[in-house]
Amino acid sequence: MAFPTPSLHPVDPEFLAWARTNQRQKRLKAALSAQLISHPDPFDSGDVAGQVQAWAKRQAQARRLQASAMAHLRHS
Repeated sequence: MAFPTPSLHPVDPEFLAWARTNQRQKRLKAALSAQLISHPDPFDSGDVAGQVQAWAKRQAQARRLQASAMAHLRHS
């Protein structure tokens, strides 16, 4: 994602931080998905439900951290 040059279009620093974080999260999610898909569980009875729950917990934690960071930015 190419960001506009600051001289032509002033960008809000909060938006820029969000955009970079969002881009990083998308890359991490793609890497995680690729790892789950390309490295299947070697056991026949793979625990897919456990993997989904672990992923959901990680996502919930990431959302809480993002909300906390955004609230901190707004109130600082």
